[in-house]
Amino acid sequence: MTSTLIIVNPASANGATAQRWPALAAQLRACWPGPIETVMSTAPGHAIQLASTSAGRAALICVGGDGTVNEVINGLMHINATQRPPLALVQSGTGGDFARALGLPKTADAAVASLASAQPRRIDVGEIAYMKGRELRTRYFINVAGLGFDAEVSHEIARAGERGHKGKAVYFLSVFKSLSRLRNHPLRITLMPQTNGDEPQTIECRSSMVAVCNGGFFGGGMHIAPHADPSDGAFDIVLLDSMSQLEFLLNFPRVYRGTHLTHPKVRIARASALRIEQMSVDGEPVRLQAEGELLGTAPVSFRLISGAIEVLV
Repeated sequence: MTSTLIIVNPASANGATAQRWPALAAQLRACWPGPIETVMSTAPGHAIQLASTSAGRAALICVGGDGTVNEVINGLMHINATQRPPLALVQSGTGGDFARALGLPKTADAAVASLASAQPRRIDVGEIAYMKGRELRTRYFINVAGLGFDAEVSHEIARAGERGHKGKAVYFLSVFKSLSRLRNHPLRITLMPQTNGDEPQTIECRSSMVAVCNGGFFGGGMHIAPHADPSDGAFDIVLLDSMSQLEFLLNFPRVYRGTHLTHPKVRIARASALRIEQMSVDGEPVRLQAEGELLGTAPVSFRLISGAIEVLV
């Protein structure tokens, strides 16, 4: 019988996953059929390498947070589509936004218990081409990528992590630091047509944030794209037009409730491919994040790959 590969990020949930793992491992052995092989990721990027070796496995189980899921997805996308194993998610991180988007259990114990009755579901995957300095790079994502404010928050969190600071307090402090430097970038957004014969749509604006969404949640529970469906073959794009710091602060709580879409300075669009360019650089280039991981800067192109991954839900 083909074995199942389990990739565990012991550093996720600020190290709590390492403590939880022995009990979770016993639960998995009791409920999961067939042989199991477990590997631990040891450094940023390691889970990409580990997942890329899972071709032909019965399944791949990811134990960690959204950053770990992002790495596993990138590893799976290096495998031929016919050889990619189905993916099961055991949420054990600080955010859990993609698990939330799929309606999966919020705790690792409950996630393991639900695996016995899980059914496969085809999920779309986003591909990003972006700049890292002068180098053009490619990255995949499964939930939400964004430019502007949310990427600045990721930048602040990364800086805090380099100093050894982690946890929810760091996240909220990073939000307010980023808000104090809120900038509205001049952007050109080109939405590629979903129907043959249609013309591309171009939006030119000053924007504090653009979120390109496959799933509906980011930032630890913010309902950024309430209508997003990771199986529908299109991104939901949420664009925040030029806002002052006070406007942004007053409306920020609405994102948790998913009621921000009615604000006159919030635009929504749908596309399966788009390009975002910075029309002028007045200071630093606009930053890009995916699944909370800081990647690079604009210009950036997005492409949706329909039904690329099978997830057990």
